Amino acid sequence: GDEFVSTKARVGLKFIVRGMVWMIEQLSQDGDVYVVPVADPMAAIPGWEGELLPVSYDLAVSVGGIRREAVALLSNRAAEDVTGALSEVLATEAHGIRRFVEEVAEQMAIGAPVPSDRLILVEGFGPYMIINCCFGELVNRAILFAINDRLIEFGLSVRAWNDGYRILVEFPSTLSGEALTRYAEAIFSQSPQAAEAAFRRYLATRFPLSYNLKFVAERFGAIQRGLMLSEKELSELSLRFSGTPIFTETIREALTEKVDLANMRRVFEGIQSGEIVVATHVSAEAPTPISRHILTKFIEFPELMAPRTLEWDSAKRLKGKILSSHVHMLCMNCGATMYKSKLMDLP
Repeated sequence: GDEFVSTKARVGLKFIVRGMVWMIEQLSQDGDVYVVPVADPMAAIPGWEGELLPVSYDLAVSVGGIRREAVALLSNRAAEDVTGALSEVLATEAHGIRRFVEEVAEQMAIGAPVPSDRLILVEGFGPYMIINCCFGELVNRAILFAINDRLIEFGLSVRAWNDGYRILVEFPSTLSGEALTRYAEAIFSQSPQAAEAAFRRYLATRFPLSYNLKFVAERFGAIQRGLMLSEKELSELSLRFSGTPIFTETIREALTEKVDLANMRRVFEGIQSGEIVVATHVSAEAPTPISRHILTKFIEFPELMAPRTLEWDSAKRLKGKILSSHVHMLCMNCGATMYKSKLMDLP
């Protein structure tokens, strides 16, 4: 579908279609996708998620608060004791919170700051800048647009993604510690008014809402429903419908449903007052445990950077699935079925 192509497709990406794994070799200007078959059981499966409920500002801030509490407890208590203490406070079973505590403990063990509701961690890893900010999907998307506008001033055109807890920015080359600090300061030293102005400037000049504009145009009956559009055709929609009620409705819808400017202003006010601290960290060998999630979500992530347990868990699941499958044992003389068995039960 055009959503997968416009939001995720890139050269080198592997995906599954009709039970086969393919790798993208080339993306043309006309929107054509050239692929070759490959063998890789870890390929992504293109899927339509629909309008998932975004992680809200309040929920993300609450998670950040729990992280901050876990850090305070882990400073003088064992991870097992902290797991028990938090499971009582949060009224959840211990195994449900154990992985969370272990991740925070692992982050602390490598000497990296732990992002929370009061700490934004700007991490550099190779060509990636991972901004850990627990402010929810709509706030982080608004910050992402403001970041893009600021980076344009540095002459940079970058690829970027966000979820409810992180923003990922891919630079053309490896980031030095000095560059990371410079970009972090340029982004987060802005006043709330300047950050909002940067957001609106990016919205007006770059218009990153072409995909949303397509759906609004379909509802207006201006274009055929279900039409497959290339990335180039999607980008041309903003010119085609500029100044029309379709364009106005897309902006209104985006400001209502896709971003949260009010809480973005609160974040920058918190940074200005010192209530929210911005820290930087450069990772050389591997990303920090908390940053790793967004890299595995949006980037073709080399296996050596992923946790070893992930590889073993995948192999274990694959082995279990294969051994649980049934086979028919046939007589090689007459072809009759002798018996049916699970693979794991065969000698």
